[in-house]
Amino acid sequence: MTSTLLESEAEFLARAREIGMDDAFVKSLQAAGIKTFGKLAYICAVSPQSGDDTPLIQAVQKILSRDLTPGELPDLRRLWFEANTFALSDLKSRVERSSLDPPRELPLAERLTRLQNQKARLSGIVFTERVEPAHSLIDKIQSMVDSGTLTYLPPHKCPSRALEISSDKPSQQVTLDAQGGLKISKKHADLECDVRGELRLREAFTRRALAFDQIGLMSFAAHEAWHTYLFDSVTRDPPPGHKFTSVAQALNADRELWQILAQESRGSIKVIGGVKPPLDVFIERLQTHTRVNVCLANLPQATGGGKGDKGDRGGKADGKGDREGKGRGGRGKGRGDKGGQKRKWDDAQVDPEILQLLKEMPKDCVSRMPKTRQFLCVLFQHGKCPDQSKARCDRLPTTDAAPFAIFVELCCGSASLSHAAASQGWQVFPIDHHGNRFEPKVSCLPIDLGTLSSHRLIDDMIHQLRPLWLHFGLPCGTGSRARQLPISSALRAQGVPQPRPLRSAKFPLGLPDLKPHERLRVEAANAVYSTCVRALFAAWKVNALVTIENPARAWTWAALAALICQFARDNSCPAFADWYFELQDVSLSLCMFGGNRRKDTRLRCTPKVFEVLSVPCDGKHSHVPYGQKMRMGTWVFGTSSQTQYPHVFCRKLVRAASAAVSPALFRETTRQFRLDTLAAAGAQTLKHASLIPEFRQIVWADRAPNPDAKPLPDMMPPKDGASAGCSARPSWPVLPGQAPVDSPAPLDAPAVEKLAWSLLQQETCTQDDVLQLVNLLEPSLRSRRGATAEGLAWTCGAYVFSSQVGLHSVSRSMPHVCRLLAATVQHFAPGAVYTSLAVFDNFYGPEHVDAHNDHQFYNVIIPLSRFSNGGVRVKGQTLPVHAEPCLLQTSLPHKAMPAQGRRTVLVAFTVRDWRNLPPRDLAVLRDLHFAWPGLSDCPSNLAGEGEVGGPVFTPSPSKAWGVYHTMQEHFDLATKLEHPAESSSTVPDCIRRAIFDLATKGPEEIAKMRHETLSNIEARANELGTSEDHPITGGKCLQLFRELIEETGFPDKEVCRFMEEGVSLVGAEAPSPLFPTRPKPMRATPEQLDSQAIWRRRELLSKPPQKLSQEELTILNDETDEECRLGFLEGPFDCEEKVTERLGTSQWTPSQRFLLLQGEARKAACY
Repeated sequence: MTSTLLESEAEFLARAREIGMDDAFVKSLQAAGIKTFGKLAYICAVSPQSGDDTPLIQAVQKILSRDLTPGELPDLRRLWFEANTFALSDLKSRVERSSLDPPRELPLAERLTRLQNQKARLSGIVFTERVEPAHSLIDKIQSMVDSGTLTYLPPHKCPSRALEISSDKPSQQVTLDAQGGLKISKKHADLECDVRGELRLREAFTRRALAFDQIGLMSFAAHEAWHTYLFDSVTRDPPPGHKFTSVAQALNADRELWQILAQESRGSIKVIGGVKPPLDVFIERLQTHTRVNVCLANLPQATGGGKGDKGDRGGKADGKGDREGKGRGGRGKGRGDKGGQKRKWDDAQVDPEILQLLKEMPKDCVSRMPKTRQFLCVLFQHGKCPDQSKARCDRLPTTDAAPFAIFVELCCGSASLSHAAASQGWQVFPIDHHGNRFEPKVSCLPIDLGTLSSHRLIDDMIHQLRPLWLHFGLPCGTGSRARQLPISSALRAQGVPQPRPLRSAKFPLGLPDLKPHERLRVEAANAVYSTCVRALFAAWKVNALVTIENPARAWTWAALAALICQFARDNSCPAFADWYFELQDVSLSLCMFGGNRRKDTRLRCTPKVFEVLSVPCDGKHSHVPYGQKMRMGTWVFGTSSQTQYPHVFCRKLVRAASAAVSPALFRETTRQFRLDTLAAAGAQTLKHASLIPEFRQIVWADRAPNPDAKPLPDMMPPKDGASAGCSARPSWPVLPGQAPVDSPAPLDAPAVEKLAWSLLQQETCTQDDVLQLVNLLEPSLRSRRGATAEGLAWTCGAYVFSSQVGLHSVSRSMPHVCRLLAATVQHFAPGAVYTSLAVFDNFYGPEHVDAHNDHQFYNVIIPLSRFSNGGVRVKGQTLPVHAEPCLLQTSLPHKAMPAQGRRTVLVAFTVRDWRNLPPRDLAVLRDLHFAWPGLSDCPSNLAGEGEVGGPVFTPSPSKAWGVYHTMQEHFDLATKLEHPAESSSTVPDCIRRAIFDLATKGPEEIAKMRHETLSNIEARANELGTSEDHPITGGKCLQLFRELIEETGFPDKEVCRFMEEGVSLVGAEAPSPLFPTRPKPMRATPEQLDSQAIWRRRELLSKPPQKLSQEELTILNDETDEECRLGFLEGPFDCEEKVTERLGTSQWTPSQRFLLLQGEARKAACY
């Protein structure tokens, strides 16, 4: 920022006026050429620290040709001192600046001046916050001017001012200065805008052109001429037999042009006022360059005839239509038994990048954007989906923000809507305050929306859960129009009160003449509305479905609109207000959905989703009249009884929302949260284990194990991977571990070693961090291959030369770099062994054989950068190194193929004669965490005979098959079953025996038998002893208890487990044979309680503690301390973090203890 501050005329003028300098004096300085801080700082050869400003005064008087007045001297000295400070700061930042520092920011006055000048020049453009480029985008271009080199700015890196306003505040980061020291700086927020669709893409290009025009590097007209040329190429009709130029081709052409511009304009990027922008000449000359036109060329359409190349899977294109090894370039008739039926998307050529995405596509053809987590169907986006002609893909949700079907209902009341949503597969989070007068039908989160603490709680909840649908049932008691209806004199004579209006069109937030109790009620409702406005803002940011329900004529709508406008102004976000007022209003009558009274209702909701509910009253049925009733000594109005939604309305509202969601998302939600949706609806489930299992065995395989096997498409693979055959595919970031405890910061080491040490201190290491490390590496001086080729070749670990085996010197001089690279290999290729590591950055060599490698182990090749093509060609095959880690047999001739983009790979290999490495060197490698071959019994990179290698992680079987029982097996299992309802007698056998003994032996004999039995039990108790290993059951003889239970044949053996392990507080208990089964539908599953635990805890801890007298508080504390001493309780814990650490999870909820003083003796009991 300092450099632009020194040269900014607008900032100089603004600062002079800010300190109160006379305008005439400022104009005279500007007329004399002193227009910037830079000119004023070097007006004389004396610094302000010298204490003598005589040279300054003389210099200014000389250029003004007059003496300075006493009133002008203080302002001049102040401005001169600031100018020198800016100059010194500029020199320091130029010396200490590193590549990790964010771009310098333009001064605000300079930004505004340039923006106003641009608006005056480009009168045909309407500047809004969506058209105006972001400040960070302009700063990036200004940094190009400062450095003198161009860098490519893709359209998704050209955000608008609106996106920048709504983004989060940038955090801090630890970087390296020019001397290699650590420093804390502001982390640059690299915003990305949405460029899906031609309109958004064109808007991004326009913002880039405006940004370059503000800086003066390229005029808006020249830049837009290039963009028009691009889009003309996309929309131009192709020649016969050719395809349209795709948007992807246009983006490639744009990238290619900027690469040529950056190369050709080096040394010519100088912005001079009054002169044509420097890049105009280059872009006008280079936009028709051959390399650019090649990218925009119309590609020929694929034809079905002719002999094709090998397919994508490496098979032969022999036209047999087989499923294995047949590509699209073959001559066959299609796949499987389709014969000559040709699909319209078969002729389309699939780009390699799209093909790679299709290979990695999860179930149901749905993928997600890497950062925004928005849904993306690659087939549909590129016109290759079989359902392309439909209005909406059945497998793709219409909303693109939520990862699961989560429903949040604010002001839920009886939670009827949440109950209906849960029965349809939604994961529900109903919310209402503690004083809710209704009994919720599902478990409710007790959060008071009228408190300030609920603002942050609800905001965090929505951003973390990312709900797909939010419903707001706002309380309308203070905004009801029924308050304006007069009560008849007869009713008033009976004592019916006359409600006063509390709001109006002029005063939607409350009338000015309200009574104190009325004002408190209105303010409480406004506080709830304010929290709901913040929840609406969060819902807008996550692109969720929204429904707001209230009476059609209630003043609630006016109050909500006023709060929305106020919130948008306070947060400088007019787009949020525009979104709210563009929501669709759906008018309906609840009497058409099962209500017994006529209640005209308005739904403000997401457009085109809930319009099927627009059903007004048809007048063909009767309505229960509104009125007043005396209930428990209080007059109750009929409008208060209409706050619960009818069941039919809830069901149809949920059905409309579910229609906008993919069924696959409901299946994924059910699998994620393991919800028993039928149990939440109060119905018997079919998820209990059957008497005879349906299948004898579940087999995971790509093909059916036998012709009668049944496919199970909804079954998830086992988590342990036993049947999958491999572990999960790893991805960035890497878990680097830590540097040794006794390893201090390498202050005197090279910058690359310092960076590696700092990365080892972090929990994760990103791909950009590793690439920054590679940028600081220097080529190995003794590398013969590196001396004959371009690019970087850097090696560490063991080497072999003739019969000598040793270590590269960097293994000792850069231990932290070696540790970080070893952790990267372990992350992407677990179980692989190696003796050496090599980093190749844009390094290409001739075809060769690695004769000095141990060929019983594959080389492991890990891509560190993002590039396309660039695979390794070996034995007629190309390993996809650009897409995933690969294994390579280096005894075969191989060669790295040219790549598009920067090709940086990490190679782990094993040298021959590695067993001869001296023990001292081996200890060094083990300290660096190298996976030494001699320490592994079954390495994952053990080479196969005659194989060339391939991806490290092979795809696992993706289909589950159920294998049925044979008829004989099923018959044998059925004959061994016992009927669940079978009972031989209504009187237990033990009771019958007791009656018989009493009748035949007499009371004296029975008493003698009982005395002998008790003596035996006491002797057995002394023999077994008590259990002392548990603080709760200590001193009790649980072994004797179990023996007596088993000896007497007690029907319920579970009581032993309850005594030994305790009783679970949540979940369903197994039925006991002692009591009749009385199933009761649970309101929430343990998974729901776990998912709501954090929010319940935060709400409970935000409440004030209970009020106790000093005596009661002392008793409660003493009782708690005594229970801790006896081992019944653990603690005390003074913060949430310690409880989380003790329990090993953050999903816990506290319970506030309370005291009861029982009886006349006031015996204390704590609960």
